[in-house]
Amino acid sequence: MARKTELTQEIINETAEELHSKGVKPSPNNVREVLGTGSYSTIKQMLDVWKERQKEDENVFIPDTPDFAYRIVDKLHKELYLQNRKQLDSERQQLDLSRQEMEVEKSEMLLEINNLEESSKNLKGELTKKDDELTRLNTDLNSSQGKLENLLSESNEQKIKIATLSERDKQQTLQLKEKDLMLKQAEEQEQSLAKKMEADKIQINQLDVAIERLNGELTKKGDELIKREGEFDQKEIELTQYKADEVKTKEQIQELSEKLNRQTNDIAVLTEREKQHLFQLKEK
Repeated sequence: MARKTELTQEIINETAEELHSKGVKPSPNNVREVLGTGSYSTIKQMLDVWKERQKEDENVFIPDTPDFAYRIVDKLHKELYLQNRKQLDSERQQLDLSRQEMEVEKSEMLLEINNLEESSKNLKGELTKKDDELTRLNTDLNSSQGKLENLLSESNEQKIKIATLSERDKQQTLQLKEKDLMLKQAEEQEQSLAKKMEADKIQINQLDVAIERLNGELTKKGDELIKREGEFDQKEIELTQYKADEVKTKEQIQELSEKLNRQTNDIAVLTEREKQHLFQLKEK
């Protein structure tokens, strides 16, 4: 991506060195393509200054890099690699243990959720049966109320007949007693049905409370499972970031080593030139 900024000699120097390290000729066009700004003539003038400095740097005598510097770099590289490897192995083991524990907890939660769902289904089935039974009881009660109304109507008719037909007083009185008995039985049956309906309502309320409690437990278990999965995902993200940091560290060490090798080669070339120069001076 092109970098748009104000041109300075320092920026031109850095860009030229970056292109040179990549094996690309630091020409005005290449530099302008990287920076995305600057005229050809301005960039060329600054590149000429950079090239002059490069020539001056090449003529500077640089002593050989001492052997202990290589040994220090190699020792630091090994220590950093071993340290990172031990830490990575430790965190990988901890992550594996956490993953195993979460898998066991997840299986237990799923089993408990399945059990709770099965219990909920059974309770719903019982509730449906109770509703059906309650409907049937209501139907029976309505039927009994209809029969009671019929009995009351017949009783009224019998009373009218008793009032108007005195000669049949005994017979009507007997029939009235029979009707009163039937009425009493119907009232007792109605009271019994009412008590049974009240008991059924209490049991239905208890079932509703149990279902609400089970639903609350299911919701709580589901939230715990989602939370554990989020923690597991966070651990995986941290491990990925750590691996990326390790790769970046290795790349930095590799770049440092390559730069050190290039400097060593440059020193060797300069040393050889100095030897040739001294040899020529001796011959003169």
